[in-house]
Amino acid sequence: DINAESIVRLGNGRDTFMTKMQSIFGSLAARFGGNKTIRQRIVLILGAMLVIQAILATALAWSTMATRGGVSSLVLDRVEPIGELQSTSSGFAEVIATAHEARAGSIDMATASATIDVSFKRAEKDWAVFLNRKVDKRHASDIEQLEFSMVDACRAVDDLQIILKSGDAAKLQAFTDGPLHEAINPLIASSNILIV
Repeated sequence: DINAESIVRLGNGRDTFMTKMQSIFGSLAARFGGNKTIRQRIVLILGAMLVIQAILATALAWSTMATRGGVSSLVLDRVEPIGELQSTSSGFAEVIATAHEARAGSIDMATASATIDVSFKRAEKDWAVFLNRKVDKRHASDIEQLEFSMVDACRAVDDLQIILKSGDAAKLQAFTDGPLHEAINPLIASSNILIV
């Protein structure tokens, strides 16, 4: 209920607040502008504004540097290693695809061997770069598993190259039906665990 008494109380409260604010601003004005000329007051205000701008510029520069460091760390610690793992994994996936093309007769075995050599060398190069990175201890066991898988996959590629160079279609079919996938698929799966 609004009545005359509550309106008077609101008015008195507002008046009290306004009186206190005038008192505060009055004392600040007296302290900083007391008996100074207008020119002196303007210089004082401009000096205060310059100090505030310097503080804001310093804060902005600091936050920019902190953000840049965070982004740089993200790229070096996460994005680049993921790219290297993806490239390694896709190199071995290309080995499998090329072996199947040779088995199907889509390409001859000599072309398959050359294509596999290029894919494998790229995968090995990216793998070496990945291994030279500082490893996050949280992923150490996954990387160890990946290293074991890499040994098996490399051995399988070497065996595949021997078969392709021999030109033996029956051995190529038998190898691509089982041992090749058994050796390379764990590497691709282990890579995907780290990528995600």
